[in-house]
Amino acid sequence: MSFDPADRDALAATVLERVEGRHDARIDDETVIYDVASGRVSSLNPTGTMLWEMLAEPRTLDELSAALKVRFGIDQARADSDVCAYATGLHDRNLIRIVSS
Repeated sequence: MSFDPADRDALAATVLERVEGRHDARIDDETVIYDVASGRVSSLNPTGTMLWEMLAEPRTLDELSAALKVRFGIDQARADSDVCAYATGLHDRNLIRIVSS
């Protein structure tokens, strides 16, 4: 599964949330996530940590992108690209799921 940063309709319509059964711990400005079912551990940098924290509640890709743009002062295309890359990685590791699209 990959998310396309050029698809503005999908960015606005795709809602993501965390998958249950994952435990996380924040260490400084990074996050470590433990997937109980698989035994896999993932780590997130500050950008990933911000997105992970936002996904404590269901969010659209567009909401995540807007927050990233404001937080890091980047342009919309870069924010969309970064959010789609992070969402793809988190989804591929079964840490988030698509609620609706």
